[in-house]
Amino acid sequence: MYEPDKDYAPPAVPGPHAPFRSPGCYINIALVALFVMVTVSLALNFALIVTLLRARSAALEALDQAVAVTNGLGNEVFSIPVHVDQNVPVSVGVPFAYQDTIVVNTTIPISITVSAPVDLAGQTVVIALPVRTAVPVKLQVPVSLSKTIDVNASVPVKFDTNVEVRLSDTPLPGYLARLRAAIESMR
Repeated sequence: MYEPDKDYAPPAVPGPHAPFRSPGCYINIALVALFVMVTVSLALNFALIVTLLRARSAALEALDQAVAVTNGLGNEVFSIPVHVDQNVPVSVGVPFAYQDTIVVNTTIPISITVSAPVDLAGQTVVIALPVRTAVPVKLQVPVSLSKTIDVNASVPVKFDTNVEVRLSDTPLPGYLARLRAAIESMR
């Protein structure tokens, strides 16, 4: 028959105020709590990884769209309407130079009556003398003009037009190429 050891005392039984029956039960509860925390942590890590992968996919799609936009932007043409309605002051000196030789080849007819007083024996007599002749004139006259003419005016300017700007003719394509390279390096 079995005889209990005299030095052995059975474990104390908790009283009615204790929620659990044995100290080993605390270890089981701690293990369950640890298992729940590890499972929740694993689920949160999984959700974080899935969210980050979705964000990465959205970022890559945005980068692809940005590259597509920069590829097409360099060939764009913008039309800008321009309205001008103003007075433009003009102040300028216009040099004028003229050189020529004027040739005169003509005959000048002279028909005149000249009255001349003549003193005859102490008496003055007026004598009328008719003069009828033709004088030939042959001349070459050099003419030289050098003058600066000052022009001061206000010119009204009024028009509407469209100005077309080709982005390929500006420095923008170089900047777009560098932007495209920077975007591609982010992939």
